[in-house]
Amino acid sequence: MLNRAHGCGLRVVAAMPDGEAGHATVVADPAGNRSLVKWWQMAGGESDWLEHIERVVPLVERLRSRGYPSPRYLLTTNAESLLFVVQELLPGSPPVPLLPVHVERLVELNRLQEDELGDGGGWGVFLRRTLVSGADGYCLHAPLRRHSPAGAALLDRVIAIGEGTDPDALPVAGIAHFDFHHLNVLAEGDRITGIVDCEGARTGDPCFDLVTLLYCSAEGGLGDDEQLQLWQLLRDRRDAATLRAYLAHMSLRLSSWSAVHHDAATTARWLGHSQMWLDRVA
Repeated sequence: MLNRAHGCGLRVVAAMPDGEAGHATVVADPAGNRSLVKWWQMAGGESDWLEHIERVVPLVERLRSRGYPSPRYLLTTNAESLLFVVQELLPGSPPVPLLPVHVERLVELNRLQEDELGDGGGWGVFLRRTLVSGADGYCLHAPLRRHSPAGAALLDRVIAIGEGTDPDALPVAGIAHFDFHHLNVLAEGDRITGIVDCEGARTGDPCFDLVTLLYCSAEGGLGDDEQLQLWQLLRDRRDAATLRAYLAHMSLRLSSWSAVHHDAATTARWLGHSQMWLDRVA
C-alpha cells in the first residue's frame, strides 16, 4: 500500500513484534538501506491523523539537534485508511532489567527536553481533561468504571484529583515525549542508543516523562532503592500538586488500558500499583 501510493520500492526484511496500538516492520529500499515502517489505523483519535505527526516531527528534530537519540523521520504519510511513518532504524533493544545506570542516563537525556516553548495553556488544559473526562482511545473512564469496585474507586479518585488541578499551574518547561517508559528505550549494555515511539510528543513538561518512567519502572525490574531515588529527584523538581496530577494520569492510563486489553489479574495488579502511588503522593 505504501509502495503503491509513494513509489518507495520497499521490501520487508524482518517483522517486529506488534505493539498494543500499532505495527512495525524493518524494510529495505532498492539500495539495501534499512529503515523502520510503522503504521496505524486512522480511527479518529488525536494521534491518528497525519497533521498530528507533522506537528511532532519538528519537535523531535529540535531534540535531535541537541544530541537526543531519537530516530530521524524519513517519511510521514497516509494511504487509504492507514497512517504510515518511515524512520531511521536504531540499534539496541529495551533495557530489561532496567538498571540504575540506564536511569541515570535517561535523567540526563531528559534535561535535553527542557526548552522555552509556549503552548497557550494547552498542556495544562489537556492533562486536566484526561483526568476529568478522558482522552481519545486511552485514559478511558467507562471501562474502569465497569471493571470492578476497585476500578470505580480509582476512577473516582482520579476525577477528584483532576477537578482539584489548576491547569495553569502545570509547568510548560519544554517537550514531553509522553510515553517515556523503559520499553520505548533502546540500549546496548549500559549505553542508551535510542528513545523511540515519539509520535505522542508535545509541548509540555519533561518531568512528566520521568513520572512515567518511575510509574513503569517496577515492571522493568528497577530496584526499590533506585525507585526511591528517582521519586526524590521528582519531589525536588516539582510540587506535590503537579506530581499528583501526573501520577493520576498514569494511574488512569495504565489501569483503564489494562481493563480493556488485559486479563483480570493484570488489571488488578495495575489498580493496586496505582493506588500505591496515589497514596504516596498524597
